[in-house]
Amino acid sequence: MTHNEPRPGWSEEELLRLAFSLENLSEHPLAAAVVGAARERRLAPDEITAFTVFSGLGVRGVCNGKVVRLGSARFFAEQGLKLEPDVTERLATLAAGGVSAMLLAQEEQVVGLLGLADELRASAPAALVELRQMGIRLVLLSGDRRETVAAVTRNLDFDLIEAELLPADKTAVMALSSVSVVSNALRLKRLRLND
Repeated sequence: MTHNEPRPGWSEEELLRLAFSLENLSEHPLAAAVVGAARERRLAPDEITAFTVFSGLGVRGVCNGKVVRLGSARFFAEQGLKLEPDVTERLATLAAGGVSAMLLAQEEQVVGLLGLADELRASAPAALVELRQMGIRLVLLSGDRRETVAAVTRNLDFDLIEAELLPADKTAVMALSSVSVVSNALRLKRLRLND
């Protein structure tokens, strides 16, 4: 986790504890970073009820009698939550820097954002070249914002890059395609291009 940015009235610890409470119940790969950061600070999660996963978008639950949400700007829009202009601007700035940002809300109010960024291994470009030499067409399918994907893949040679995809979209692309696919939301774990 690279960013912990609470809104006025919230502390970094409060923001992280609330995110941890939700992500502790999630199986999404990005949840592990939030859970790890909270455990490093020895935080304990609050109880979450009515936990719901919106695949590829975010999660919602009830904590201490209040509805809480954690997810993408797209998720917040679909949930009917409006973002302040400064929040939208901050999301764009983080995305341009290769950071995947998650918003956290309590009831209808955004209370902060958390950012995560993978650092690619120095060997990533060479690994892609090796795969290409094996005749593999390289495609990256990601749920991240286009700006984030563009920043992360700037120096990598893919044949096709698609961003802002939901899991079902990725499955559909793979089912229709006869190419070898490298996916998993920029994490590139299958190629072991990052840690």
